Amino acid sequence: MPRRVKLVVLCEDAQHHSFAAAFLNRANLPTGGRPRYIPCDGKTKVLAAFPAEVRALLASGAETHLLVLVDADGDTLEHNIEALLGTLDAEMRARISENDRWLAICPNWEIENWIRHLEGKPVTEELRPQLALTQPSECRDVARTLADQCRARRMPKNPLPSLEGACTAWRAYLERHDL
Repeated sequence: MPRRVKLVVLCEDAQHHSFAAAFLNRANLPTGGRPRYIPCDGKTKVLAAFPAEVRALLASGAETHLLVLVDADGDTLEHNIEALLGTLDAEMRARISENDRWLAICPNWEIENWIRHLEGKPVTEELRPQLALTQPSECRDVARTLADQCRARRMPKNPLPSLEGACTAWRAYLERHDL
């Protein structure tokens, strides 16, 4: 039986929070209480908040996990992970690199691309579309659907590369931690 975990979600905004909450609720993780969400009002503030959350993660027990949800904004996942790690001093960077209790998820360009794609709308990741949503609640149903698809290893037809990569990384993370 999987152990119970504490989950902290560092994300950009209310849209990310709503998406992550619906996804994680449907994923039915063995959490010890509700995940703690930290919406930061943009990528710059996520980068600024990351060191404090890493310090807290490293000081906590093995039952605490950190999920970072940040838009790729046209950059690669690797570039965004390097930007996060670049906010850390050398000692924290070495410690978090050895610690496997965090995962970064980066929709490219924006989370709205994933939402519209999951709604069946034609979206690509090559160009930055203007897909702003008006309400964070617009994404809850598709986030739940994505959680079901990730769990079943059944992605939507022609998935966006960053969406498929995130689902694969999520499943691998869960398996590594027996969640």
